Amino acid sequence: MFEWHFRERPDQIIEADLGPAWPGFTEALNDAVSTRAPRGQPAGISTYWIDRTLTALETANAPTKALASGNATSLALDGPFVVAQSDYEMWPDERMSREDFVEGMESWRAAALARLGGHS
Repeated sequence: MFEWHFRERPDQIIEADLGPAWPGFTEALNDAVSTRAPRGQPAGISTYWIDRTLTALETANAPTKALASGNATSLALDGPFVVAQSDYEMWPDERMSREDFVEGMESWRAAALARLGGHS
């Protein structure tokens, strides 16, 4: 397992950073998932998109499934892997084990909850 790092932006959004070996995942996570509150909710951080992505993964009843999509990226389940994809071929697809992905997403969720004082 590699380490996921998190940094808080001036607008309080918490970004995931998987380091230079995983530029596609770093980009896709911050574009397709993020800790930004959903449209129509007060501005700030939220676990909404993380929870939605984890639920899509947990309820997948087929070996392939779209998990999340953003402005220029998407995350998909492909068998035992989660794949980060650039919609505009800015990088080659990156593959991560489902287990590593879930572990990282849960740590990102914990970082967001800590910033929120424990409330999602």
